[in-house]
Amino acid sequence: MMPVELSDDLYHMRTVYKQGDKEVAVTVLQTNGHTSYMDENIGFEQQKMTVKGTEILYTEYEGGRKTITWIKSASDTEYMYQIDAPGELSKEDLVKIAEAYLK
Repeated sequence: MMPVELSDDLYHMRTVYKQGDKEVAVTVLQTNGHTSYMDENIGFEQQKMTVKGTEILYTEYEGGRKTITWIKSASDTEYMYQIDAPGELSKEDLVKIAEAYLK
């Protein structure tokens, strides 16, 4: 088997943390100025917040799914972080997870 050559350039990474039937997914995506759009027909409510000096966007969807999203710059590259969880976790739980990434 030949070794796989890896790059230092991160484009997309998704990690899922699971305990029993509960799970939280963390996605890091290189954005570099690209814009994402959301279907307006999907029911959701959003709230801007500041956590550890970083502006984050908390979104709660119909059905209970919740996300926290923010943009972080490193060198000349922008990364979008998104924490995605089912309805069992509260907004406060997601903020605590975001705080760990914002250290």
